[in-house]
Amino acid sequence: MSDTDHPEAESTPSEAPDRAEQVIGEQDFGSDTVTIHRSPRYFRFMIAGVIAGVIAALVLTFAFPQPAGFNPAQIFGFLGLLCVVAGIVLGSAVALIIDRVSRRRAKTIQMERVGSSADESLDN
Repeated sequence: MSDTDHPEAESTPSEAPDRAEQVIGEQDFGSDTVTIHRSPRYFRFMIAGVIAGVIAALVLTFAFPQPAGFNPAQIFGFLGLLCVVAGIVLGSAVALIIDRVSRRRAKTIQMERVGSSADESLDN
């Protein structure tokens, strides 16, 4: 018999990489559909809000004349508390808006769960 009698025995160039990539003992555990999107780091936006709040408090402390009975440290402390809280809220709001926008550009892909028999023995 020749190779032309059995077309299954022939190896096509497209099948060759698939065979090279397979690992002995690899098993398919199913597939899942997952959504991938970029997400902002909320803590970094909050820290940026804190920094902006401190700078705003510093500017506001010296931008206006001092009221009688208060020294600049007291004014800066009071304005600092207000501006830092406002900065954290605004930084968080910006991060939430960016997260919403990035979800619109999200991609849904099909993932296959693959493991080897060695992975199963480690799980037990």
